[in-house]
Amino acid sequence: MKRNMKTFARAVRKGNKSKAEKIFEKVVQGNMKEETWEGYCRALRGIIEGLNSNNDLTLPKQIAENNLSLEKLEKLQIEMEEMSSQEFRPENEHGYTAAWSDVLQVIVEDAKEE
Repeated sequence: MKRNMKTFARAVRKGNKSKAEKIFEKVVQGNMKEETWEGYCRALRGIIEGLNSNNDLTLPKQIAENNLSLEKLEKLQIEMEEMSSQEFRPENEHGYTAAWSDVLQVIVEDAKEE
């Protein structure tokens, strides 16, 4: 998992858009291919935009408003993790789904601790 991802995911869970935006720049690339990293960044930006949206049905807003069960969050995390490892998908999609998997993993872990 990328450095600062826990802080980013917790900001999303709390609906703290400004903190998510600030920490976004601190999420470190690590050892990803360039195309994978581009997809990863696109997902994180999309999550922030989802929090900023007027649409209450975006996944980030549903997470922030605690409208999803732990079981649903776990299922989404597993699906994203599986998609990120499928070889037939393009590299940028691997990054996109890996970012979602990482965010959801932190959110699920935090929810289980409560």
